[in-house]
Amino acid sequence: MATILIVEDEGVIALDLECLCIEAGWSVAGPFSKRTQALAWLEQNAPDAAILDTGLADGSCAEIARLLEERGVPWVIFSGSASDHAPDMPRGTVWIEKPATDDVIRDALSSLLKADKS
Repeated sequence: MATILIVEDEGVIALDLECLCIEAGWSVAGPFSKRTQALAWLEQNAPDAAILDTGLADGSCAEIARLLEERGVPWVIFSGSASDHAPDMPRGTVWIEKPATDDVIRDALSSLLKADKS
């Protein structure tokens, strides 16, 4: 079973993402509302994929994204901020703008997991 790291500071959205992942048959790490929480989890663990909000309760998710990229873990941004407002994100970042349907999010995560296996 794939593990999806959820880093999202809006409680209702975080719960929706968690439910979506569980319904898709994935386990969930988090959801974490702060980058420090996610980074602490990542010290001892590795997800199969991640979904990140750009603006968290304690700053940008860019450090998390860079760490995931270094480890070869695929991830997607799910944010209400347009991608041009996050210049600190790595090039080629997959971006889903809020709001988005469950199908869009599920398909993006499924694609990440499939690409990671090939």
